[in-house]
Amino acid sequence: MTLDGVVKAWTGHRNAQTVAAAAKLDQRVLAAMQAFRSERGDTAATLSLSGEQVATMRKVIDGHRNRVDGAVRALLAAPADLAVPGLAEALKDLASGYHDQLALRRAADEAYGRDAGARDKALAPRVLQTGDAVLARLERVAAVLERQMAHLDPETRVLTGAKNNAWATRATAGSLAVVVNTVLSSRTPLTVEQAEAVQVLRGRYEATWKLVEAATGDLPPGIAAAVAAAQAAYFTPEMTATIQRNLRAFAPGAEPAMTLPEWQQFITPKLNTIVAVANEALDAGVQAADAAADAAESRLAVNAALFAAALLLVGLSCAVAHVRIALPVRRMTAAMQALATGDATVTVPAQGRRDEIGAMAAAVQVFRDNLIRTRALEEETALARASAEEQRRAGMRQMAEAFERAVGGIVGQVAASATELQATAQTMTDGATRTAGRSTAAATAAGQTAENVGTVAAAAEELGASVSEISRQVSGSADLARNAVDEASGTAGHMRELSEAVSRIGDVVGLISSIAAQTNLLALNATIEAARAGAAGRGFAVVAAEVKELAGQTAKATEEITGQIARIQGKTGDAVSGIEAITGRIAEINRVAVGIAAAVEEQGAATQEIVRNVAEAASGTTEVTHNITTVADAAEATGAAATQVLAASSELSRQSERLSAEVARFLAGVRAA
Repeated sequence: MTLDGVVKAWTGHRNAQTVAAAAKLDQRVLAAMQAFRSERGDTAATLSLSGEQVATMRKVIDGHRNRVDGAVRALLAAPADLAVPGLAEALKDLASGYHDQLALRRAADEAYGRDAGARDKALAPRVLQTGDAVLARLERVAAVLERQMAHLDPETRVLTGAKNNAWATRATAGSLAVVVNTVLSSRTPLTVEQAEAVQVLRGRYEATWKLVEAATGDLPPGIAAAVAAAQAAYFTPEMTATIQRNLRAFAPGAEPAMTLPEWQQFITPKLNTIVAVANEALDAGVQAADAAADAAESRLAVNAALFAAALLLVGLSCAVAHVRIALPVRRMTAAMQALATGDATVTVPAQGRRDEIGAMAAAVQVFRDNLIRTRALEEETALARASAEEQRRAGMRQMAEAFERAVGGIVGQVAASATELQATAQTMTDGATRTAGRSTAAATAAGQTAENVGTVAAAAEELGASVSEISRQVSGSADLARNAVDEASGTAGHMRELSEAVSRIGDVVGLISSIAAQTNLLALNATIEAARAGAAGRGFAVVAAEVKELAGQTAKATEEITGQIARIQGKTGDAVSGIEAITGRIAEINRVAVGIAAAVEEQGAATQEIVRNVAEAASGTTEVTHNITTVADAAEATGAAATQVLAASSELSRQSERLSAEVARFLAGVRAA
């Protein structure tokens, strides 16, 4: 559990550091977006100014550029190992857009040096278009950062949501300010398109600002204070009236308006109060992320200390186990190995301990004592064995003399009996040989007869099998014919049902044709009524004409369907007639097959009777052959037995002589022992 706690604490610490770093980068993104929106709007508006106004605005624009450059460079210098998926690609895309913006700055600076009338009219739209592209890249970087922050710490969603809503309000209000810039710099009345854009922009920033206000209750007090300040600075009737007065500045009879520099000095602080809400939300997010990182670092330190303590305890446990268990066990193992080799002089260690090692030492000491006692018993047994050996030799000599007297007479009697048995066995062998010869000849003749009868029986059985197979095939043909009749009858019924269904379809088609005719009539009436209505009925006349055309197409389609149904009914009738003819033919085939089956069944019964009689004859012949073979086998067995008796008697005679010699040699050995 301690190691798991260390791993979790390390992961939490790393995630918290990533969230904190991402929050700080998100702050830089917001700073870049704020400064860049100001640079974009002021650059486009200044391209239509001249004289001292250009010089005044260029100072303002230079301030915007410095803030943009600092924020973008800080973003592009973000650590490459920051664990934010997609950040490297988003920053690379931002660098490309920033390079385009630098080139556009040089073009704008060159244009400021010329008179307003000599400047490229397409440059201001290019400034706005390129600025939109750079802002989109900055927003992508922010989205990548905030997505990873929400993934690692879901609680950041509330603060980033407030920041995004506040920035959306600032961006929309800034777009409205750009419209005012355009009016003041061009010194032309507000166009219809611009008026419509103003209404849309006002609706958007009011909607996003309501989201900011709704979330204020769940946000830190600093954010709520920033929201109140922005509400008092920008979202007031006086502010709305000032914007409207400047938008109508060049309308006929309008009040004098501000100059563009005056408007910039007026609107920029107001917009900055809205940005302050977003900055306050990001500041709160950074503080929360730093606090989470500090807490995670503390947890990591605690878990690391616990893990180190656990490792220390494990080390101490291993040392104690080595001294108290491993070393005594190794000494005990050495003593047991010495006892296993027969060394009874070894000393058993750890006998004084009162734990498991001590119990093991006591058991090993028992083994040592038993080894000593076993060796003493072996010495006593050796002395007793020597005395018993001397007594055994004296007894053996006495037994040899008695054995010689008893066995000598028995061997003589066995030799005489073996000679008589040899003569009798020779006589039995000759008689058995003659009997076996005659029995073999009789068995050969009987076997030939049995083979012939068996051949006849096999042929009869094959005939019976053929008749049975014919009967089975004929019965199968009859069954198939009956099935075919049933299936053909069923098919005819299905075809009749199909014909009835087609007839019903024809009725439905007739109904559709009637409806089409009525629809055509209604369309005609509608056309007439539309003509009476004049210009007011033109649209209705077009609809009536289309309905009439559809009714005509429906009637044509129903006529084609009716023709197809008639052809289907004709073909269905032909199919029913053909199926009924097939049914009749199959029924005739069925009757013929039934007659054939009856005749084959009678032939099969007669064939089975022949097979049975031949089988009985073959069985009798086989029995005779078996009996003769048995007699021949018995005669051969008798001859073989007589031969074995003759051989055994001869061998017995030789073995009796050998026995006499072995007995003499045995007695000599016993006496010598």
